[in-house]
Amino acid sequence: MEDIRDLLTDGGDYLESLKEFRDLEREFKKRTIMRIMKKRYDAGRYLSHFKAIEDKIPKPVKKESNLRDWVWLTINPKPDIELIPFMKILDKAVHRKLWERYYYVLEQRGTIEENNLGKGFHAHLLLRRSPETEYKHTKRQMRNSFKNVCNVDHDKVFYWKECREDFLDDKMEYITNIKTMDGKELKQRGDILWRKQHNILKLYEGPDPNAEPSVNFLMNGF
Repeated sequence: MEDIRDLLTDGGDYLESLKEFRDLEREFKKRTIMRIMKKRYDAGRYLSHFKAIEDKIPKPVKKESNLRDWVWLTINPKPDIELIPFMKILDKAVHRKLWERYYYVLEQRGTIEENNLGKGFHAHLLLRRSPETEYKHTKRQMRNSFKNVCNVDHDKVFYWKECREDFLDDKMEYITNIKTMDGKELKQRGDILWRKQHNILKLYEGPDPNAEPSVNFLMNGF
């Protein structure tokens, strides 16, 4: 883990960076333990008597409209789009009255080893529709917001997906936790340094960072 500690130091104060690393490590351990506990609980191997009671509770039937309350959106800007203009457009889009709540992260596909940090930067967004806004209107307006940034007709660069509430924890885990599959660990080490170089937060949320989230993201401690 010395390589990750070195990324946090990056010429700064060693003791401060060490404290930051230990805080990150504690948070990662906590989230990992919670994921393990939840998997065992779902499998009936942990607090099985609680699980038995919960399983007997009838699940409410969701209205069709509720299925469209949350949207998962991935935006891959064109290669000639610069980072700062993209971030400004992104920030303006999530602050529109279309959305009651938003979470998003900025990532990139470069690695420290290949010396190409910032390559293929993109954004993942989890958005809750404002009750006053029709679902079809939100998609149309967001396509219009990013029409000069990427090909909004191409699913691979403007990926729009309705997100059921029972998938919200999975999406939050995807954008906030360390990924280890398919070489993503190297890319995420690059994400840490790249974000630090450009003063990019690990997670953006709003509109009010101090407000209670609309959904209880149990596995991620929100």
